[in-house]
Amino acid sequence: MNATKQNSVAYAPLMFLGALGNGGLAVSFFVWLTFVAPHKGSIIISQAHIQALWERSGWDVRALLAIALTGLILFTLRHFQRLIWNLIQYRRFKRTEAYANLIGGNAEASLMVIPLTLAMSVNVVLAAGAALVPGLWEMRETLFPFAMGAFALIGAAGLHRYVGYLSRALTSGGIDCEKNNNFAQLMPAFAFAMVAVGFAAPAAMSHVKGVSMLAAVGAIFFLNVAVAIALMKFMTSFRAVMAKGVDKDTSVTLWIVIPILTLVGITIIRVLHGVHHHLGGPMSPAGLFLLTTTLLSGQLLFGLIGWITMQRNGFFAERKCRCHVSDYALVCPGVALFIFGMFFLFAGLVKNGVVTPFSPLFFVLLAPLAWLQVKTILTLFSLDRQLPRLRETGDDGVWAGRCRKACA
Repeated sequence: MNATKQNSVAYAPLMFLGALGNGGLAVSFFVWLTFVAPHKGSIIISQAHIQALWERSGWDVRALLAIALTGLILFTLRHFQRLIWNLIQYRRFKRTEAYANLIGGNAEASLMVIPLTLAMSVNVVLAAGAALVPGLWEMRETLFPFAMGAFALIGAAGLHRYVGYLSRALTSGGIDCEKNNNFAQLMPAFAFAMVAVGFAAPAAMSHVKGVSMLAAVGAIFFLNVAVAIALMKFMTSFRAVMAKGVDKDTSVTLWIVIPILTLVGITIIRVLHGVHHHLGGPMSPAGLFLLTTTLLSGQLLFGLIGWITMQRNGFFAERKCRCHVSDYALVCPGVALFIFGMFFLFAGLVKNGVVTPFSPLFFVLLAPLAWLQVKTILTLFSLDRQLPRLRETGDDGVWAGRCRKACA
């Protein structure tokens, strides 16, 4: 076997995290456009708003628009490139012994990364389509039922997968909870929260009462599923972590709570908006301040705990020479914290008159969010270089690749 084969890393479903991270970054540029650029009379920005702003603006605003649109297009393309690649490789992977060994064990929950990524894909299509395709946002009432159908199919497939896994564990056992000394078991909660936030989009944005409320039902259902799984698996995983210490290779899963809280928060905000618009339900700027502050505080807490833990156990020191596909999970927390930080700044502070838009304080608060987004992008590019190139083929016919360099 040559050196390439010796250093090869077989395909694993967690490689979908690379597609997920790119999709999240695409959405993050759409968030910039939605919160910073004017779009009077619309809950989100559309291609018509962007074109109008471009035509009446000077070179400075046009430059910022060009950066945001370039980021949106670039990471959308990267997302679908990696999604298609992963779907092809996963189909091959299902015919291997490694897949058979995966089913029924602790790692089976990692397969929930697939509905998670597919749900992200639908969200990326909606965001990119609204910002880039002329007239598409004006057709939203026609498109929302199709989007809801896609989320329903993804959610149903995810439930089928997870209920099968859970029922086997409940009837036959086989899950070694002591080996779950990380928070990877929260992946299903992450997936269902992504489906929930997808349903919540038409719940907030549709002007058709029936469509909005049906979407709200879907969002609330999958939000409940996500929260129930998160609470259950957090307790069992936390017990294993406290007993054995967190597994170094998967230490990054300590941060999985951050994207889950982002999706929970956005889902709640969107559903409240739809209920307020169609049913006259309660929604106030003060309530948004309390909600965004509470959830952001939780994110910062878990971010700090994860950071200190990974510093102490040597995760960051070894990441420069190690090859573990779960490292792509480093991207999601950065994206999620940036996005919900924007919700906190605009929905929590600006909307309540605490911060004036484009004031010195506004830019002071915006600066760390911009830095976080840039840092996350650099991390993703670093992982693309460091983790498997995904070009060589291993002995089992599964695509594999080489690490950039080996650990000493």
